[in-house]
Amino acid sequence: MRSEQQFARLMAGLTMVCGAGLLQARQSGMQDLGVLGGGVSATRAEAHAISADGQFVTGLSSITGSSALRGYVWTASTGMQELAMQPAYSSMFGISDDGSVTVGAANFPSAGGWRACRWTAAGGVDALGDMSPGVTQSQATAVSADGQVCVGYERVGGSVFDTRYMAFWWSSTAGFVELGNLAGSSNVGFDSQALDVSSDGSVVVGMSTGVSGAPRAFRWTLTTGMQDLGTLSGSPTDAAVAYGVTGDGAV
Repeated sequence: MRSEQQFARLMAGLTMVCGAGLLQARQSGMQDLGVLGGGVSATRAEAHAISADGQFVTGLSSITGSSALRGYVWTASTGMQELAMQPAYSSMFGISDDGSVTVGAANFPSAGGWRACRWTAAGGVDALGDMSPGVTQSQATAVSADGQVCVGYERVGGSVFDTRYMAFWWSSTAGFVELGNLAGSSNVGFDSQALDVSSDGSVVVGMSTGVSGAPRAFRWTLTTGMQDLGTLSGSPTDAAVAYGVTGDGAV
């Protein structure tokens, strides 16, 4: 998912033409990944992430003959395959290096709606649970190389006036860690979202509301906490967002 793979990830991510997910490779050009169920009646497919070797792609697709949106894993040999054991509505945003783990969000009626989730072939799609009281939505945005760590954010609050977004780090052994925000996690209305994680899961990047109220790019580790990366202009009122990080967390 890094260096050469970053190029492939960017070209695969969030691309739609006539509703179809696409894969861009330097050797073969742009390739239509199709839709779940085949046919032409499915109207939407998105590619959100690609594995380190470029062999696995994940995202969401509508299904021929259905109104549902489901997460998938695609390979050149199998085509687009619906994830086993998942709710009717789901979307995947991150995939491990070997394609065996995906993370994203799914609609769990028993949990109150859309929740961050993790998929494995053996266990299917499982909700990660809620980090904080009052969660109305959550989403996992990226996963470590081995699939054991993921990051994302929760939405907390019942109305537009008291809604907050809180970045999280999660592991299969330690559970949730709240990352706070640049202005201090006790300040109501200051938001943060974790958007990517390094290969070993130790470095997280994303955006957080700064003291000025503008979104600011951050880098987080357990040792340093959340650090403001600044802006190109140097102005404290300008906006910046960190969307990706290298495998070693250095860039």
